[in-house]
Order: sequence, then C-alpha cells, then structure tokens
Amino acid sequence: MRNLVLIAGLLIAPAALAAGSAEKGKAAFVKHGCWQCHGYVGQGGVTGPRLAQTQLSVEALSAFVRNTRGGIGYVENIYATQNHLITTQLQNRAGQFVQPDDDSFAAAAANARWDKAPGFYEVLTDQPGAKSWPMTGASFILLHTVPTDPAKTAAVLAFFDWAFKNGGNMATELDYVAMPATVVKLIEGAWRAQIKTAGGELVWNR
Repeated sequence: MRNLVLIAGLLIAPAALAAGSAEKGKAAFVKHGCWQCHGYVGQGGVTGPRLAQTQLSVEALSAFVRNTRGGIGYVENIYATQNHLITTQLQNRAGQFVQPDDDSFAAAAANARWDKAPGFYEVLTDQPGAKSWPMTGASFILLHTVPTDPAKTAAVLAFFDWAFKNGGNMATELDYVAMPATVVKLIEGAWRAQIKTAGGELVWNR
C-alpha cells in the first residue's frame, strides 16, 4: 500500500465522559482514543470494528442516560447542542474545569503537537493547556502520497484548499470547529512536500 497523508481535518468533541462498572476498560478506551475509530458506544465505524454487543443510537443512548438517576453519558457535542442537552464540566490535564465549547475544542487542537505526529495523526484526548477540553477529536481524510490519478488528486486538494480558506464559517454554523490556521499551514505544506507523481513531480504546487 502506498503511504497516506492527511489532507484535511474537522474537530469533533464529545460533550461529557461516560461512566460505568468497567472503569479501567473505559478509562483506557478514552485515554488511548479508541472511541475515535470504534465509536462512542462501541458501535464500530469505517476504520474500527464493532465492539458493543447491542448497538445504541445516539437518541437511545441519550434517552437511557436521561432516565438513569445520576447517569452521565457522552455524545458528540453537535448533538448535545442541537438537542439542548445538559452538559458538564470536565477537569483537564492542567487541572482546570472547562466547559465543552468552541473555545475549549480549539484550544485542544492548538496545543497538540501536530508537527511531531506522523501523517498528522494526533489523538487530541487530554491535550495540555488550561483551556483545553480533554475529549476532543479530529476527523481525517487521507490521500495516497503517490496517486494513481494525479489530476483527480489535484482536484481533491483544490477543493480542500477552498474549504480551508472559506469553510470556517460553515463549520461554525454546523456547530463544529475548523482547524487552527497554524495546523492548516502545516497540512498544506505536507501536500506540496509529500504528494507527488510516480515520476516525482509535485501534484500540488500552489
């Protein structure tokens, strides 16, 4: 398989930490970012197989938590926001209690060491910073560094270049947070340095 490179990312974040009886397992599930591939309730996804015996929809999980005395669950923040769910503060790595909002999600992304992460694959769980939300995640889009169709790859990069430059407000309207400008600069630099034709020519040179 050819090498892959991150071309774009959009921040997502769960609104609160799940609790349960298998405390150590769940702590590891969160700490190591397992939920980013396997889903918030172990339902599985494109890159991670299903872990839960019974898959719950977000609506069913929300209803279960609401009807469980003292229950705390977690869902993607966009769902919590749009459905007016009660959220909680969490203590982050710096010992500060923070709210799930755009500022705390952006702080987690800004404090991550993207430049040290191969392919920009950075787990945003428990990032440093007094304002960082401790359970932030990024979605990734991947391209081959040596594409079989360079023209098509160039068109895809042009779209994401446009999205980076013009999509910030759209992301905000959808209750997401766009990548920080410093991260976008690193990503677009990687496009120029890493994505080449089989003959070594640059696919993206803007």
